[in-house]
Amino acid sequence: MKSPRAQSAAQKQIDKRIVRDRESDAFDDVAIRFIERDQKQKGKRCWKETARLLGLRETEDGELATIPDGIVARWRSRQIQDITKRDVIDCLDRIVDRGAGVLANRTLAAIRRLFNWCLEKDILTVSPAARVKAPTDETSRERVLSDDEIRLFWNACGKVGFPFGDAAKMLLLTGQRRSEVSGMTRDEIKFDVWTIPRERTKNKRSHQVPLSRSALAVLKSAPDTGNFIFLIRGDAPIQGWSLAKTEIDELMLEAAGEKAKIEPWRLHDLRRTVASGMARIGVPLPVIEKCLNHASGSFAGIVGVYQRHTFEAEMRQAFEDWAATVEKIASGKPASVIRMRRA
Repeated sequence: MKSPRAQSAAQKQIDKRIVRDRESDAFDDVAIRFIERDQKQKGKRCWKETARLLGLRETEDGELATIPDGIVARWRSRQIQDITKRDVIDCLDRIVDRGAGVLANRTLAAIRRLFNWCLEKDILTVSPAARVKAPTDETSRERVLSDDEIRLFWNACGKVGFPFGDAAKMLLLTGQRRSEVSGMTRDEIKFDVWTIPRERTKNKRSHQVPLSRSALAVLKSAPDTGNFIFLIRGDAPIQGWSLAKTEIDELMLEAAGEKAKIEPWRLHDLRRTVASGMARIGVPLPVIEKCLNHASGSFAGIVGVYQRHTFEAEMRQAFEDWAATVEKIASGKPASVIRMRRA
């Protein structure tokens, strides 16, 4: 039980916060409260990205600081009730003028989340982002790595090594999301099954991934650095993939030769590459969706409610066959020797 003095001090902090919240509707204060009380507290996976889009970053002390020239920096001295639809549009136009149309779309989505939260908390009565059209039309990405690119990628990962090179190999072998692979822990692995807890998946459903022999070999080669498998220092998962991705790109181009051209690609394209590759070797679509933990597609709606088959055996075979395909491609065998595993 807390001492009377400790209880008094805690109550004073609570009272101080209540007064501050009542008195301060400055945009920066409201934005910080939104991140702290909504995005963080609800376990949002991408709260740091939402914060960044709004112009906030996390410091080493775990506090939120203003990013120079971000939205919070520009609007911080204004009451949030004074922000208008014109302000929102002007903000988005500046981003589009920099040639970052997709970023403008993402920024609009973050602003909308903030203002909708303000409506729920009775800070606003009308959202200035209401009926603001997304600045840029987006088409779904279709980029998949070719067999030659897979070979170059795999060999580049080998040169990059632990932790990012090994983690990137796991992206290609398992088809799981970057955040899921980055945060993989030894506690999540039992024998040859990796169980991703619901707190770390996009659809909030725990996901069991049967690990192929190739995936287990990658994990076995990783040094014992603690519970997190892929880390650089301390006891936190790897972050900041951009430098590693750049190094992988450079190694791929170097190995391909001066005249070779590799179209731009993202790490998330590896997930699409896995799905496409599995389909090519004859894995049925429902099994592919189970492998990638898709909640839509074949298992959407009422089908997802009544379909309880786990597909464990089918998933295990699919991951083994896909890993064998990757190894054949990485060894330099032409695509023509990679046979369909099913009629």
